[in-house]
Amino acid sequence: DRLQQIFDTTPDVIRLVNAAGEVILCNRAALEFFGAASLEELRQRSFQASYPQWAGTQTLEVGIPAALFKGSWRGETVLINAQGLEIKASQVILALPDSDGSSYLFTLICRSLT
Repeated sequence: DRLQQIFDTTPDVIRLVNAAGEVILCNRAALEFFGAASLEELRQRSFQASYPQWAGTQTLEVGIPAALFKGSWRGETVLINAQGLEIKASQVILALPDSDGSSYLFTLICRSLT
């Protein structure tokens, strides 16, 4: 369907993560950006490893709490790509309650600013 086509073809890095920081789903752009051959390979990596320390802290301590409170958060961040380079990006975080409302899933959408 069209939504799947958008998800698969956008150049934005999209990851769906659970409250423990485990990647549940990602798009092709995320796999390419982080140099992973598959979702399973990306899941083997620490979520925090995709950010420099300060940016990971910002995501966990500012972005996610704000998304929980307001439903979404937007700000600038830096991601570490497959070559180990720091890439400045715009990041949107969406907080989505799971089916029974007991926990949240977070959609992180990042667009390079370079």
